[in-house]
Amino acid sequence: MKFIKILVFFFVISSMAYAAFPPEIDPIMKLGIEAAQKKDYLQAINFFEEAQKISPNTADVYYNLGLAESQIPGRELRAMAWFGAYLVANPNASNKDAIKEQIASLDEKSLNTIAALMKFWMEANEKRDQTQDAKDDTLWRSANLWTSAGDLVHAKEALAKMSQPLDRVLNPIAFLQIKNGDYAGARETNKLIQTEKWQLAIDFEIAIAQRVAGDIAGSDKTIEEAHSSDPDFRKNIQSNVDYQLERINRAQASTLADWLTLFNPKEPFTVETLLFKDVDTYIKTLLKPVYYDNQRHEEDEAGVFIQNLEESIGTVTNMRDHIKEMIKK
Repeated sequence: MKFIKILVFFFVISSMAYAAFPPEIDPIMKLGIEAAQKKDYLQAINFFEEAQKISPNTADVYYNLGLAESQIPGRELRAMAWFGAYLVANPNASNKDAIKEQIASLDEKSLNTIAALMKFWMEANEKRDQTQDAKDDTLWRSANLWTSAGDLVHAKEALAKMSQPLDRVLNPIAFLQIKNGDYAGARETNKLIQTEKWQLAIDFEIAIAQRVAGDIAGSDKTIEEAHSSDPDFRKNIQSNVDYQLERINRAQASTLADWLTLFNPKEPFTVETLLFKDVDTYIKTLLKPVYYDNQRHEEDEAGVFIQNLEESIGTVTNMRDHIKEMIKK
């Protein structure tokens, strides 16, 4: 509800909003706010982006962009990024806490977009004439995609349908538990795995995650209990920890310029997967050739569609993680 109040305040109490803008962009922002009041959010975004190019240091332009983007289903990540830019441009903003709450809400909604994409991806796979091994591979990749999105429920559902050995089923679950900070759960899952190299891989990831979180003693205990015969086991863990910390610190030290690079046309953030309003329309029109609605195409064409869609899902989940890291201060 807080965000709704903010939205109404900014778009409706326009006389106050206009006063905050530099004169060179005031007329453009007025047009944008009027378009937003008419719920023509795409047109509003066009005006706000034009204003942003003219006056790139005006924080409230980014705020308006976040508000407008947040009203279009499927564009949650773009809204999150504009709000992130706003917080960097205006770190002492009075509505800082409300914006962070809205970012969290948008993050939850972004999972609906991922779920919709996953649904079509699975349907496309199911329409193919696959061997049991190929079906198992599809389910396993599905579980890994759900794991990347942080959805343990759907990951488990996919794994439960597999006819593959238990180890391959449990592996993605353990990694998702690590990602969610459930190290105890990951250890319990790891005990059920029979393949030694997979057990060590999970211990390796647990130790890294604990060190990144600052739990050095817990990480040392994990390393000790792993009983790895590899003399470089501990060194490789520290090397990965250093890399993870550097990446996180770099993300959290992001500048306004860093946020704006997310909208560079050469960056994956602007691929069509992140710009659609209607997932059904996106699937039917933007990914060609299509294997959809019982229209059977050549198997290799179906494979191209499925591969492209899988990569799109990966792009969405990776960008979502990146944005969340940048927002954490």
